[in-house]
Amino acid sequence: MDELRSVVKGVGCAEYTSPDRIGLREGLKWLYQSGQFYDTILQIGPDPLDTIEINAHGVLLAACSEPFKAMLSSGYSESKTKVIHIPNHSPHIVMKMIEFLYTSEIHISDDDVVDLFTLADQYAITELKRLCEAHVSSAISLDSVIPLMISAKLHTADQLLQKCMEFFVARAGEILSTIHMTKLPEDLFIEILNNEFKAPEIDVFRAVITWGRERLMENEAKGVSLKEAVANLIQYVRFVSISNSDLQRIVVPLDVLPEQIVFDVLMNRITDPLMHRQNEHDEDDNDDDDLAIPKTPEELAVYYNERPWMKPRARLFKTLEDFISEEAYGEYLKEVLRPGMMLRAVHSYEVVNEGDIGEFIQWNHGIPPCQVRWRGFGNAYWLQWRDLEIIS
Repeated sequence: MDELRSVVKGVGCAEYTSPDRIGLREGLKWLYQSGQFYDTILQIGPDPLDTIEINAHGVLLAACSEPFKAMLSSGYSESKTKVIHIPNHSPHIVMKMIEFLYTSEIHISDDDVVDLFTLADQYAITELKRLCEAHVSSAISLDSVIPLMISAKLHTADQLLQKCMEFFVARAGEILSTIHMTKLPEDLFIEILNNEFKAPEIDVFRAVITWGRERLMENEAKGVSLKEAVANLIQYVRFVSISNSDLQRIVVPLDVLPEQIVFDVLMNRITDPLMHRQNEHDEDDNDDDDLAIPKTPEELAVYYNERPWMKPRARLFKTLEDFISEEAYGEYLKEVLRPGMMLRAVHSYEVVNEGDIGEFIQWNHGIPPCQVRWRGFGNAYWLQWRDLEIIS
């Protein structure tokens, strides 16, 4: 032994972690299955006088759960009686949780997952919550995404909430019109509206109005107006991405917009969802700093934070960068363009300046092929496909 000590002398101290404590896992399984050394009782049922009892080891419960630890070590009655009452869950669900604590193994079914998740959340068993979230994530659909999102927000299921939000962003156009949108809590609805998703902004506005009308039905006796019901949500609708015709035909008649939004969006007739000036001379003609639209990313970030209704939503149409050739981009524009759609010049060409906004009239097989009525000077002019992009 002395020889061995002399060999290892000088190695010093080092910290090691065994990646696979098979013996510990097997020992915990044995404790669970053997029924020995139990010192704590879980009473399951709403009535303490009529319950089902499950035996457990207090030290394991305390090691796996902060709420259990508090009960068993902080002067509560449980720390003296070693009896923990769990009134609102079935024995079947509690047994599944206890088995998981001992074995790290669990079978989760669609029928059990909601109750199991709620129990795991109540007792702060994080790993079990994550497994339940992963199971539920596979069941996200058009009909379930909003109810699941509400539940995930309520129980701080961040992984599930993120999955639901990703699903919403991908399918927003289909989800916005569902009845489930009216059930959203206001703070969660705002969180959704702050995401970038591809859907007509007028549909976003309609979803907010439908949500507000549902609040009116709930608070009819209180005399709440529609404008008051949607006051906290309406500013997160990206009105700058709604066409003038929809603003005048659908939005304005409802009289729900605050004066600042009316001033920014309607009175100034802002039609460019990327917030660039239509012409350079606009800057000289405008002496009011409040009307000036910033151009740098830093200025835009501040501007959008103060006026979220002026921030454009994710673009709905493709640009030249999405195609391998100008010819392919031209074919795409021929397919989607309709008279009246709004275009922007992305390059200057003769009398048309970069950033100018115009209304599509027609196209032909000539060069240039696309005729646009430009707002900057009120006349029609032809441009190449590569010099244009659709904005609404």
